[in-house]
Amino acid sequence: MSNYEDWLQDQAAPKKEQPALVVAPIRGVLPYTGARNPLTRSDTAKRVSVAIATPMTGGIRQVYHFDGESEYAVTLDALRSPELYGLEVQLAPVYYYCPRQKGVYPHHFDLRLTFRDGYRRAVFVRNATSLARRETQDEIDD
Repeated sequence: MSNYEDWLQDQAAPKKEQPALVVAPIRGVLPYTGARNPLTRSDTAKRVSVAIATPMTGGIRQVYHFDGESEYAVTLDALRSPELYGLEVQLAPVYYYCPRQKGVYPHHFDLRLTFRDGYRRAVFVRNATSLARRETQDEIDD
């Protein structure tokens, strides 16, 4: 082999865009119902998929997919509350007006928690580095 062929053989194959993983139906478990599937492949993010039962699902486990460990950690913390009634993840977008850019933009909340008294809370999960960025602060302000 030539030096070029040796070099070429040592190179990583170009990455192809892979579709998100789909969890096949599980007998006795409700399917995933999020608006988007976060189970794409990543070299850095650690996706989480889990089956959880809540009063909203009648005590039957349902599949939930999380974009990362932080979203899952927030969910585990919320599940500790006896007042939690239901959980929804990967919600459909909410559209908001951005006065700086004079347009309407989508925002996807990570979770929505429903409590026994009917109160619902949308949750936006970000790590400290992301929260410190000006773009994230602007989005929150909008």
